[in-house]
Amino acid sequence: MNTEQLQQVEQLSNTLYTTGNEGARQEAQSRLLSLQTSAENIPTCQFILDNSQSHFALLVAANSLTSLITTHCEW
Repeated sequence: MNTEQLQQVEQLSNTLYTTGNEGARQEAQSRLLSLQTSAENIPTCQFILDNSQSHFALLVAANSLTSLITTHCEW
């Protein structure tokens, strides 16, 4: 992930949690849920946690990471 992609995640996260436009919110949610599709996204979530100043993006990354760990890690 690079800074441009991070900014995109931050914008999508902001849209998800603050917009009143249901269509835009659903689109943002759909795109952000892709972070939860594969364990290969764990480093991406870590990058967001390490580099973002957006509380909404941090929330998305933490939730995605939690989902990835509980889904893909064997205990």
